[in-house]
Amino acid sequence: MSYLCRSNCVSKETKIFLIRFSLFLGFLYGGAFLFMMIEEEATKEQIEKNKAELEILKNITMDKYNMTDDEFGILVNKLKTTAYANLPEWSFEHATSFTLQLLTTIGYGNITPRTAAGQIITIVYAIFGIPLTILTLKSIGEGYNSMVKWLITKFENCLCRKQNESKNLELKVLLGNIFVLTSIVFSAAAASQATNGWSIRQGVYVWFITLTTVGFGDFVPEAMMKIQPSEWIIPGLCFMAGVVDSMVEYFTKADFELNRNNSKCFCCNNSLQSVQVEDDGTRKHSSNDLGLEEAHQQRRDARSTGDTKF
Repeated sequence: MSYLCRSNCVSKETKIFLIRFSLFLGFLYGGAFLFMMIEEEATKEQIEKNKAELEILKNITMDKYNMTDDEFGILVNKLKTTAYANLPEWSFEHATSFTLQLLTTIGYGNITPRTAAGQIITIVYAIFGIPLTILTLKSIGEGYNSMVKWLITKFENCLCRKQNESKNLELKVLLGNIFVLTSIVFSAAAASQATNGWSIRQGVYVWFITLTTVGFGDFVPEAMMKIQPSEWIIPGLCFMAGVVDSMVEYFTKADFELNRNNSKCFCCNNSLQSVQVEDDGTRKHSSNDLGLEEAHQQRRDARSTGDTKF
């Protein structure tokens, strides 16, 4: 890291990106390990307690209602989701999913800290981790858009066979980013049909909500529960950052052009003319005042000359 800071062969933007991305990865996997260590033991104890209580309930229910093991198993399967709804195993895979949801502010809520220490550390971890993640995604978006601009300019210059400034470059980058992001969303939705059993509509909804970091939690992709959730989420978040950055740049330029054109509007011309009229009037008044002052000076000079002669 210190070598990058001292190196002159690496651009400033590249250094900033590498530093932010390295810190982001450290926060992601370091936080996953930290939360796994905090939450794992407490969750295991709670699961064992639930299993013991379930065994007691099983014996009582089978004796009272004369149920077989198969009948009781069917009943348990129907109640299993409710019994263990908010008690996921705090393995490294689940902890990584939790830190990714926290740092990107997706927050599905399918896995949450239950200990006091875990909840307090979540607050501190998020205070530093969320801004770092935002800066990292911002650097990725800016770098990607710069590369796309360079490619578009090179491609158009090759077609025209001369060096020209590309027109509507920001709009082209924005439309290209939207196209790529749409392709990622639909590809992830199609893949979710096999892994999650969703329709294309549901998949598009889920992945759009995920990549915009809204994260309602009504649908949770299987990818969020794996050790490598970057299959669709990390690239999607990067392209979403590119879309946001190109959109901001495009509308910023549009606002600048609009303000420049508005300076030529009828109302602005009137205001400019009124200012000019006021300036002319002021100049006339000032010239009149100077004329009166000169006349008074001439009178005083004439009087002083007459007094001298007398």
